[in-house]
Amino acid sequence: MKAWLEDMARARTDAEVLEEARAYCVLMHPRELAPLPADCRSIRIDDPADIPRVTRRLAEVYAGLQEQALDAPRLRDLVAYLSLATQRLGELRHWP
Repeated sequence: MKAWLEDMARARTDAEVLEEARAYCVLMHPRELAPLPADCRSIRIDDPADIPRVTRRLAEVYAGLQEQALDAPRLRDLVAYLSLATQRLGELRHWP
């Protein structure tokens, strides 16, 4: 995970953030996404604006899984990574 976080921190454009986020999402195995609602099982990020939206939705779902006492460490990692991507997009848009 550390290498993924470092790669995201080095992203210099929205396009690089998008590329890194997409590459990370591909790592999710369908079995890891099986407990999620149908609208979350296919993570689709077409442009940088999708990253915060997907992050919010997955965070909501993850919170619900925690309330059900279901352990989903890969989903937790995914939410954390996409949250970092969202943060990185914000940094890029505020700093030239």
